[in-house]
Amino acid sequence: MDVRDLRAIQWGRNYWWDILFPEAPAPFNSWFPASEVEEEVANLTAKQLEIWMSTYSIPESRAQRKVNVTFYDTENLTLLNWIEDWINNGIFNVGGDGGVSPLEECCKELLISKHKFLDTGEKKMVKQTQYWVFPNLPGGISYVGSSSNIAVPQYTVEFTIAGVLSVRGR
Repeated sequence: MDVRDLRAIQWGRNYWWDILFPEAPAPFNSWFPASEVEEEVANLTAKQLEIWMSTYSIPESRAQRKVNVTFYDTENLTLLNWIEDWINNGIFNVGGDGGVSPLEECCKELLISKHKFLDTGEKKMVKQTQYWVFPNLPGGISYVGSSSNIAVPQYTVEFTIAGVLSVRGR
């Protein structure tokens, strides 16, 4: 392989993706480009074995995966209010008995779609993963006000992947 071969490769772009929370309030209940997404696609923990006078590693387990989403919000704080309600009323039942809901009721659907663009300018899905997720916020999520008139509300939320519903495009 030489430089000409490298130049001929169609390299990916880290901005060719979309996310979707179908249950989110409008205008966020259709595909919207959050400002950043970090999707943990795999992890592995190795176990070390000492055999005779050598040390070897073998695959042992995998940990819970996560997705981090950074998004801008509307002037009505649409997403912040939705996530607050999801946690306080959907997961912890503050309006009900105060207990924790079953996992099935704590989770919401999240789709992450990665694309490539064709020579025609159209985008084509390369891979789309459909997850069941719930917010994982050990430090909480807080409204942050600013006296700047150019500041836009922006939040980062970590979601734990409770299940993979489907993967298309592999």
